[in-house]
Amino acid sequence: MEHKVLIVDDDESMTKLLEVVLKSDYQVIISHTLTDGLEQINTEQPSAVVVDLNLDGEKGDDLIQTIRRDVSEWLPIIVLSGKEKSEDRIRCFEMGVDDYLSKPFNPVELKLRLKRHVEKYTRL
Repeated sequence: MEHKVLIVDDDESMTKLLEVVLKSDYQVIISHTLTDGLEQINTEQPSAVVVDLNLDGEKGDDLIQTIRRDVSEWLPIIVLSGKEKSEDRIRCFEMGVDDYLSKPFNPVELKLRLKRHVEKYTRL
């Protein structure tokens, strides 16, 4: 079974980069808005979500909280954000994210972290 990864980011160049980085290991689903991202979660049932905190007029926090409240406490969520402050990371971990990477990021590190989380939750 090929695992699906949902990318929620409004930056098209970033989503294209992430698709190139991840497509050899995952079926990549792209969403540019929170509403579409939530719809994709419900219809595509991804194995993990990679979300940016700053979306055009929206906050990734809202998607994270909705996933944890209404969808699943077990769906791996990785934040990939330009926010580097400790307070931002702490807030995200308090909301229940599984991992946090700052932009710019190392693609190999993202792939390894994603693989670890997907494998861990697949075993549950």
